[in-house]
Amino acid sequence: MKKYVIILIVAVIAITALLVKNYAFAVDVVDSYNESNQDAYTSLYNNYCIKIGQSFTGDGSALDSCKFYLKKLGSPTGNATATIYAHTGTFGTDGTPTGSVLATSGNLDVSNLTETLTLTTLTFAGAEKITLANGTKYFVLLEYSGGDNDNNARIGFDVDGTHNGNFARYTDVWTSNSSYDLIFYVYSEEEDGGRQATQIKTGMKINSGKLIIK
Repeated sequence: MKKYVIILIVAVIAITALLVKNYAFAVDVVDSYNESNQDAYTSLYNNYCIKIGQSFTGDGSALDSCKFYLKKLGSPTGNATATIYAHTGTFGTDGTPTGSVLATSGNLDVSNLTETLTLTTLTFAGAEKITLANGTKYFVLLEYSGGDNDNNARIGFDVDGTHNGNFARYTDVWTSNSSYDLIFYVYSEEEDGGRQATQIKTGMKINSGKLIIK
């Protein structure tokens, strides 16, 4: 009898670990503008443009990660980061980032970018997983201050965008463009989705102290 109890306990621990793993990594899209819309790109490098981003709307969830459509020219070095800022101005018209940075992602080594535009993920961790208040406007930015005219990071956008937000870039000052929209994805942690996905994947559940494998 003890043998079966031990086996059951080990199985429960293993399943719990799997649930936690899937629970943590399930994400949902807060806002986005699909890469199929991309028809242009621009560069980020020192003494040119060092911050570029898109306004979007929060949905009350916790920030997890973001994606941009990126490539490189030449052999840039150093790290880029994604940041979240508050929004000022008219959303979709002349909005720009304002105030201090609200969240900063982990580093992206730009030397690892390819010469082909690719959706590239930057992840927020710990205290950087801020709550994106429902209905509140924000900016998600890519920041890179290294490189030069011949060695830089490039980011895709749409010159005739249809996203309801707007594009903004920083040189010495912020400038906005209501026609342009950046290719981007902002993701939140989707806890319920993670739990459901795990149940579907494993086909396992515990019922009245018994391990059931379907």
